[in-house]
Amino acid sequence: MAPHRPIRASDMRRAGLTLLVASWLVAAAARPACAQPTEVTPQAKETARALYRTGNDRYLNGDLEGALQAFEGAYRIMPAPTTALGLGKTQLKVGQLVKARDTLLAATRYPAEPEEPASFALARNEATGLAEDLAGRIPSLVVRVIDSDGAVVPAALLRIDGVPVAANVWAYPLKLDPGVHALSASAPGLDAAERQLELGERETRVVDLVLAVRAERPAAAASSPALPAGAPPPDPAGGVSALVWAGVAIGSVGLVVGTVGGVVSLVAAGELKDMCDPDMTCPSHAGAIKTRSLVAAHVSTAGFAVAGLGALLGAVGAAVSFAPSDPGVSEVGWRLVLGPSAARVEGAF
Repeated sequence: MAPHRPIRASDMRRAGLTLLVASWLVAAAARPACAQPTEVTPQAKETARALYRTGNDRYLNGDLEGALQAFEGAYRIMPAPTTALGLGKTQLKVGQLVKARDTLLAATRYPAEPEEPASFALARNEATGLAEDLAGRIPSLVVRVIDSDGAVVPAALLRIDGVPVAANVWAYPLKLDPGVHALSASAPGLDAAERQLELGERETRVVDLVLAVRAERPAAAASSPALPAGAPPPDPAGGVSALVWAGVAIGSVGLVVGTVGGVVSLVAAGELKDMCDPDMTCPSHAGAIKTRSLVAAHVSTAGFAVAGLGALLGAVGAAVSFAPSDPGVSEVGWRLVLGPSAARVEGAF
């Protein structure tokens, strides 16, 4: 083990000097940029003075937008207390309270020089008073992005006036200019939420943006049109209502029965004509043939009535199958009514 060497005073002085130099270098590197102004050419200085005078004239004449442009140009060239004060006061007039306070604070931080113009000191004092007053006038907004259960959604993306807000910031009071602001929030698997609100000066507002769980709907169910009450569902194979096929079947049976009944009735009527005299005097056994003719005629009439009913059902089915699905178009509804001696279809078309 090396022998212990006592610390001499000269070593302490050298260590202290080294620490002092290091501290000075760190402090010099951390000084704000405004404390070390870059050299401005005489031409640029004259341009800044002309823009500053233009800004003052436009400000006094009520042309705030023109004054804002002129002061911005002057401040960009020479960020002095006077140009910062002119720009900050104009920003304040047009409602840009957040920018105005930042500009006015920059004027107060401009380093004082031994031979600087007296207007610089006056500008610093006025900017200090305006900045302190603005601190209480700027509105605050606290936004909570939550789900339907009230729990905070940490993965949410919040935008205010279209500008994203960092997740570690939007839970705290956000300083905004007075006026109308658009809020939106979104997160994976949740429905987005949007809201507009208006903030007044000195107002503090707490707003909740609720992101509901996104409902998953089957594609087939979402695209299928709703059917009228009482109507059978359309045929999944061809898109034609089953009512059409029922109408075709009933109509076909009724047509066959009506035709057969009519033929039987006509044949019996022919037999009666051959059997009876011109004055319709018939033998006794002709009664059965007459009865057969009448029954066949009634069967034929009923058969054709059923055929007509089948045709009506087919027409209703076709209307249901090809009815437009627009909300403004009236839908088709129907019902089949059976009575002791007749059947009919009631509906709205």
